[in-house]
Amino acid sequence: MRRLLVVLTLLVACRGRDATTNATPPQPPRTPAELTGPPENMRNAKVNEVLTFDRSRVIERSELQVQTGKPIVLTMWLKESPGGLETTAEWLDDDGDKLFVEQKPMNGAKVATFTLAKKLRPGHYRVVGYWGGNIAAEHEFQIRR
Repeated sequence: MRRLLVVLTLLVACRGRDATTNATPPQPPRTPAELTGPPENMRNAKVNEVLTFDRSRVIERSELQVQTGKPIVLTMWLKESPGGLETTAEWLDDDGDKLFVEQKPMNGAKVATFTLAKKLRPGHYRVVGYWGGNIAAEHEFQIRR
């Protein structure tokens, strides 16, 4: 009887050891990409609500100065200038191609001035001013001979 008890104890001990040796080793922590999966394709996403950007809440006014023989100047007067805000001016030709892009950190300032010193050929042009990533001002202008 004693032998049977010793054999059973050994069998149980061996099985316990086999279970621990066959167990998978601890895994390193997973990255956020592994936890969430690959980025989703948003082309087919359903939109619950479209938020409109109200320019009048963040920009007081904007002016474009075009004078013969002088740089072209876009000035935007802001109502709001939260921390981290950057304003941008994109100068575009008639085909919509970007000629020049200038970005400025506002650091609480409420006036942003952008200057295009490049001499332009006669034609139709446009400048778009951005408050963060939102269009805050748009001006079209013509350069003549």
